[in-house]
Formats: sequence, structure tokens, C-alpha cells
Amino acid sequence: MNRKRPWRLAAIVLIALVLTALAVRAVVRFADANASYTDDAVDIEVIAPPSPPPVPATN
Repeated sequence: MNRKRPWRLAAIVLIALVLTALAVRAVVRFADANASYTDDAVDIEVIAPPSPPPVPATN
């Protein structure tokens, strides 16, 4: 390990943390966008068919 330049390791770690944060942010945004589309699809599928008309009572 190079003891003369400790800032180099610190810079690499900092860049790795920034890239990780950006990747997590992109994945979360992508998941939120897909979730809204799937929620709409589920809402469309869940709609129930209309109920049959009432049968008139015969006395």
C-alpha cells in the first residue's frame, strides 16, 4: 500500500460512494416509474363486470 499518497485511496473511495449513490438513485427512479405503470394495469384488471339487472318480483 502506498503510504506517500493517502489522498489517492480517499479519492477512490469517495468516487465509488458517489457512483453507488447515483446508481441507487437511478434504480429507485426506474422502479417507481415501472410501479406506476403496473399499478394502472392492475387497476384496469381489477374492475368488476356490471351487476345483472334486478329481477322483477312476481306476486
